[in-house]
Amino acid sequence: MLPEPLHPAIVHFPVAFALLQPLFMVIAGVVIARKDLPETLWWVIIVLQIVVVGGTSAAEQTGEQEAERVAKIVGKEFVDLHEERAQVFQFLAIATLAASAVGLFSKKLGWGGRGLALVLAIATAVAVVQVGSTGGDLIYEHGGARAYWNK
Repeated sequence: MLPEPLHPAIVHFPVAFALLQPLFMVIAGVVIARKDLPETLWWVIIVLQIVVVGGTSAAEQTGEQEAERVAKIVGKEFVDLHEERAQVFQFLAIATLAASAVGLFSKKLGWGGRGLALVLAIATAVAVVQVGSTGGDLIYEHGGARAYWNK
C-alpha cells in the first residue's frame, strides 16, 4: 500500500542523492585523476544523476497532485513558492546531468565537463535545501499536514 500523501515519501530520494552528489563527484574525480580507476567510473555519477532527475520528475508529479489540497489550508502563495524553488532544482539537476555527460569525454573536455558538473551539483544541492525548507515550512510552520486530517 502506498503512503498518503505520496509526495513526501518520494521527494526524499532526489533530495538525498542531490545532497550527496557533489561528494561522489569529488571522490570519482580524485580516483580518476590518480588513475586508480578508469574514466568510465564517471558512468556511476551519471547513473546517480539520472536518479536525481527521475526523482525530481516523480516529485513534481506527486506534488502537483497534492498542491491544491494543501493550498486550501496554507494558501496558494506558499505552495507556489515551493513549486518555483522545485522548478529551479529540477532545471539545475538536468543541467548537471548534461554537464556530467560531457565528463565522459577524455582529456581536457572530460575534465571541463566534470568540473562544470561539480559546480552545478553544488548549486543543485543549495537549491534542494531551499526546496526542502519551503516544503518543511508548508507542513510545520503553516500547518499543511491538516489537509490530511479527518479525510
